Amino acid sequence: MEPMAAALDFERSLTDDKLVLVLDAGGGTTDCSMVKLGPSYINNRDRTDSILGHSGDRIGGTDLDIKLALKNIMPHFGKDSLLKSGLPIPVTLFWDAVTINDVNIQAQFLSAQTRREIASYLAQAVDKDKFKRLQILQQDRLILQLNRSAELAKISLSDDDSVTLPLEYIEDDFVIAVSRDDLRESIERELNVFVSLMKEVEVQAGKQPDLIYVTGGTAKSPIIEDWIRSHYGEIDIVVGDAFGSVASGLTTWAHRIYA
Repeated sequence: MEPMAAALDFERSLTDDKLVLVLDAGGGTTDCSMVKLGPSYINNRDRTDSILGHSGDRIGGTDLDIKLALKNIMPHFGKDSLLKSGLPIPVTLFWDAVTINDVNIQAQFLSAQTRREIASYLAQAVDKDKFKRLQILQQDRLILQLNRSAELAKISLSDDDSVTLPLEYIEDDFVIAVSRDDLRESIERELNVFVSLMKEVEVQAGKQPDLIYVTGGTAKSPIIEDWIRSHYGEIDIVVGDAFGSVASGLTTWAHRIYA
């Protein structure tokens, strides 16, 4: 399991035995393990007894990109705006526009049927300028480029409190301001999933960890660390190599069993 590989990499830095909760938050999945690490275990060729619990879910960085796009970009494309009848434009259109991890939903959004549906809603829309952008997104098949913009905003918000997101490929001089608080509010459900996975591992182990080791590309966001700290304030949190810890741990293990 990837959290165990990351744990083996981290173990090389330990001078005392520790019970470590490893959170590996990647691009498409998140996995947790409760692992006994340290000098007493490092030379064992069988580490089965070191793993006291494991949990995981198909949720990761791509889901955060989608939520950021839906909550903070799609309102500029007509989400939450009204038709002349007073009814809202169906949110399904905007959800389909950003759900790039489901090929069936992508195909549906890019279909001729959806093109006709958008044209019909555009004729009835109160804010035609905003909704016209959704039409451009669909007709020019720009959904992956939009998702990449959301991902770049998320990455930039790891270092900055706010960013200006350029979307000139939709419309000249079209930019959107996004803040770290916006991102945090957009992904609150996913943040709660991360913590619930960690709590599940605690229940399996029947113990609290001595420290928490966080790895994976998604873990680079300070929002993740802050959220974990708000639930585990009394426990030290170590943020490791976001992209190399699993590969390094696998190499360490291969050397140990084949050298």
